[in-house]
Parts: sequence; C-alpha cells; structure tokens
Amino acid sequence: MNGKELRRVMRYRAAVSLPGFVSVLPEDWGRELCAGIGWTAHRLVGRDRRLARANLARVHPEWAPSRVRAEARRVFLELGRNVYDFLRFADLPGPERERLVELRGEEVLDAVRHRGRGAVLVTGHLGCWELLAATLAARRYPLLALARPLRERRLEVALSAHRERMGIRTLSSEALPLGALRHLRRGGFLGVLADQRVKQGGHLVRFLGQETRMAEGPVRLAQAARAPLVPLGIHRGADHRHTIRILSPIESAGNARDRTQQVADALGRLIREAPEQWVWIHPRWEEAPVPARTERPVPARGALAQKGGPACAAR
Repeated sequence: MNGKELRRVMRYRAAVSLPGFVSVLPEDWGRELCAGIGWTAHRLVGRDRRLARANLARVHPEWAPSRVRAEARRVFLELGRNVYDFLRFADLPGPERERLVELRGEEVLDAVRHRGRGAVLVTGHLGCWELLAATLAARRYPLLALARPLRERRLEVALSAHRERMGIRTLSSEALPLGALRHLRRGGFLGVLADQRVKQGGHLVRFLGQETRMAEGPVRLAQAARAPLVPLGIHRGADHRHTIRILSPIESAGNARDRTQQVADALGRLIREAPEQWVWIHPRWEEAPVPARTERPVPARGALAQKGGPACAAR
C-alpha cells in the first residue's frame, strides 16, 4: 500500500469511526472534541488557515490583523462544532431533533406549497447545512438536495448512508438536470448550495461586497420550472441550538443576471449574521489579497475545502 492509499484508508476509517465515538461521549465533551479537531486543523493545515485569513481580510479590510487571525481561528472551531451535530443527528430521537433546530419563516414555504408550486431553495456552506435539509425533510416538505459526489468512493458511500439515516434524499449535481426539473414541476423543493465560485460561465455579481462569478444553474432551473427561488440559511447559537431562517422568495420574473445578484445579496445577508460559521476556507475570490504574515505564501487551495467538503458538507 502506497502513501496516498494509506492516507485515503485512514481518512475513511476516521470518518466511519468518529460518529460512533462521539455518540458515547457527553454532549459537551463530544462537541468540544470536534472543536478541538477543528483547532488542530487550523494549526496544521497552513493552506486553509492562510486562505481563511485572506478571505476575511478581503471582505473586512477595516479589521486589524489580530482580529482577522482570531476570526479565522473561530471559523475552524465552529466548523468542528457543527460537524459534531451532523454526526450525532441521525441517532437523536424525534423530540431531541425538534429541540435542536428552530425553523423561522416556515410560512414562506407553506405559501409556495399551497399554490402547488415547486421552489429552488438556495443556501450556502453556512452553519450545519445538513441539518437544514434534514429538518425540512422531517417537516414533510418535498425536498430533494443536489449534492456533488465525493471523489473518494468509500467516503461517498459512507456520507450517503449517513444522509439517508437523517432522512435526506439527494440527487447528483453532475447528472443531467431533467430529474431536478421534473421534481420542481411536480411541486417539489430542490435544495442547492450556491455560494461556491465558478471559474467559467455564470454571472459576475457582488458577493459580500466583492466581485466574483456565481453559478446561474439555480436561476435557470427556477426559470424553466416557473418556480421561485427561496434563500435560507442555518446557524448555531450560543445555546448550541440551530436556527433556520427563510427569506422572502425571489420570483421568476427578471433576467438571469439580476436574479443571480439577488441570490448573492440574500446569501450575503445570511452569512453576515453569523460570519464565523461560513466556510471561509473556500477559494471564493481569485487573487484574494493575503494579509501580512511570516508564513510563506502558497496557492489558495484549501485542503478542508476540497470537493465534497468536511463531514457536515451536503452539497
């Protein structure tokens, strides 16, 4: 077995063992253990640490370097804590699941469903977005989540099995869009993560105050199905309960570029409400300015932000 394959086996075994391990720990211990894993990643994975700092400094040029460093560290800690809730959610009884997640703005989805229409639900890598999908599914909303398959087959199988235990139905984002379109036209809801950068195509928008490209797929699907786009997001509070917030729909009228900008604006508002819980370790902006540091610069590619993301990353 070569070194690359050994690392893959170790990642796989860690991924399938961690849920069982944290389930036997007291809640506070398990959550802080995962936060500690995040802290370790912050210390050891220099590329992700530098990328988080660069992105934060780009969006918040008014912040002092000390604050940028502190907020970047919080990003890793919060990611670990959200991973913990993703890992244990499938084993929680129904009342505990309901206590853990609060849903605000449910009337928006009810109004769409009452009219017999489908909707494209657009969110981002904010908070524990897997819990968002699982909660909507548990509330009997006809949700189908688009997910990009992991490159590593064994991890993809494990992740898919865990999602199924959480009640999440998925559709590969790499498949032809016909299945997604049929689901929308039948009145279904389609969950899409729309905050990652695209290198080609899409539309130029302002996202978190910075110009970047954003995929137009969600808007095109909504237009084809004559369905609204509904922005929503989730974040964990100080009491470790999660809150889902559903914003007003973006209707199908208007050109694709303007509607993509509306999606970017809505996601930006949700992220600014809990910036420490957004995955800043994604190369969202090309040539992001790098704050002053003593570390040697490296290409802005995050090991934790690889396709498929961490365990909490439903895409």
